[in-house]
Amino acid sequence: MLTPTPVPSSTTPSCEVVYSEQMVPSADQPSSGAVSDSSIAEPSHGLVLPNELLTMIAGECDPADLKNMRLASRLMHQISTRPFARKSFSRRRFLFTYQSMKALVDITAHPTFGTHLRCISFGTYRMIEDPERHDFPGQSEDWLARYRSVEAIHRRFRQRDQHIEMLVLALKNLITCQNNTVILGIHDDFHRDEYRRRGYAFQASYQDLDALEVHSTAALDAVLTARRQSGFPLTALKLCLSEASESLSELALEPNTVLDSVLPSQISVSTTALDFHVNVWQEEGSHAKVKILSKFTRLELSRLSIDAQELSRSSLKALDEDSYGRIWETIISCPLQSISLERSDADSHHFVHFLQNHKDRLKTLKLRQVRIIAFEPPQDVIFAFLRFLRDSLRLVHLSINNLSVVEKYVNGPMMYLPALEQELVFEGREEVNEGLEGLIEEIKQDYRDDGSDDLFSLSDGEHEDD
Repeated sequence: MLTPTPVPSSTTPSCEVVYSEQMVPSADQPSSGAVSDSSIAEPSHGLVLPNELLTMIAGECDPADLKNMRLASRLMHQISTRPFARKSFSRRRFLFTYQSMKALVDITAHPTFGTHLRCISFGTYRMIEDPERHDFPGQSEDWLARYRSVEAIHRRFRQRDQHIEMLVLALKNLITCQNNTVILGIHDDFHRDEYRRRGYAFQASYQDLDALEVHSTAALDAVLTARRQSGFPLTALKLCLSEASESLSELALEPNTVLDSVLPSQISVSTTALDFHVNVWQEEGSHAKVKILSKFTRLELSRLSIDAQELSRSSLKALDEDSYGRIWETIISCPLQSISLERSDADSHHFVHFLQNHKDRLKTLKLRQVRIIAFEPPQDVIFAFLRFLRDSLRLVHLSINNLSVVEKYVNGPMMYLPALEQELVFEGREEVNEGLEGLIEEIKQDYRDDGSDDLFSLSDGEHEDD
C-alpha cells in the first residue's frame, strides 16, 4: 500500500501538496525515482545571468530545450515554470502503472505545473495477463519470461488499488492548489495497431513489451472511484476512443454499471450533472465528436451521420442506438435546449424526427456544413425542413452556414442553394421566423428564375476543413 508521510513545510503555503517521494512504493516497484544529492548538477556560469535575461531566454526556448534547462538548474526551474507549464502541461496522458502515476502525483504537487493542468486521461490498454493464449511470432522464451515478469508487477500494482490511491493523492493535490476545473477521462492508446495516445512513462513502463489488450471499463472505473474517494468536484468526463477497438461497444452497448453511474438513460433532477465528451477516431483519421454539456441541456455533434450511414461518407460515424447505445438513449432523454451539428450528414425524415423529440425545450439550433440527404425531390425537402423550423420549433437563436441537400446517395446531385451557403444568424423569436420566411421566399425565387436543372450541381459531397 502507498503510505503518505507528513508533508514538510513549504515555501508555497497556499499549496500543501504530497509529492511521490513522500509515498512508500511497494517492494516490486522500481525505486529509481528518487534523486540523490550526488546526482544534482552544479550550476554553470550561464545560469548566473540576471533573472530578467533568463526569463527572456526561457520565453523563447523550444519546449524540449526548456525542459532540459529546467532540469539543469533550480533557478531556471523556478523562472521557467509558467511558460513551460502552458506549453506542456495543459493536457497530459498517463497510464495506470507506478512509473506513470508517480509522475502524475509530482506534476499535481508542483505549484505551477499543477495549476496549468486542464485535462488528464488514462490509457485503456494493459499488458496481457495470460500471454500463453496469444501468439507472439518470433519472440524468444527469454522475451516471454520478461513479459510475464513485467506484467505481474503492473497487475499487482492494480490489484492492490495503488493506482487508485495515487490518483486520489493527485486529485487532492489539485484541490489544495484550487485547480478544480480539470477534465478527467480515458483514452485508447492504440488506433489500428498504431500508437495514438502514448501516456507518460509508456516506454519506462512497458519497455519493448507493448503487446497489450483493452480494458476500458476498468480504466473508467478507476477514474470514477478515485474521484469519489478524493472528493474532487469533477465537472467533465472525456472518452477518447478508437473505432478499431472494442471500447465504445464495451462501455455503451453492453450492460455497464460504470457508465450508468455518470450517464443514465433517464435524466432526473438528482442526476449528477457532468459534461460528457466522446471522441471516436475514425479510420480516415478524423474524429467523430459527441458532447453533452450544461447539465444535459446542450448537445454538440461533429462528423456524424444521423440515420443516413448507408448513404453517407465513410469518414462519418453513425449516430444511432446501434453505434452509441446508452449514450444515444441519454441524448434522446436529455432536456436539450441547444443543438449544434457540424460537418455531418442527416437523413431528412430522421433529422426532423430527432428535432421534433426536443421541440418543447429547444431554443438554439446551429447547423454548419450539414448535408441533408433527400429521398424525395430535394426542393420539396428543403422547403419542408425550413417550414418545420419556422412552424414547429420555438427557436430564439438559429445559425446556418453551408446547408445543402443531396439527392438519395452520397455522390449524387447536390441542390445549389446560394441562400444557405452564406453564414446566417438570427437572434430572437421574431427574427428567426422572419429570417426563415425570407429564406423560403428567396429559394422559391431562385427556383423559379433558374429552373430545376440549374439548382443542382454534381458534387463529391465533401465538407471543407477549417
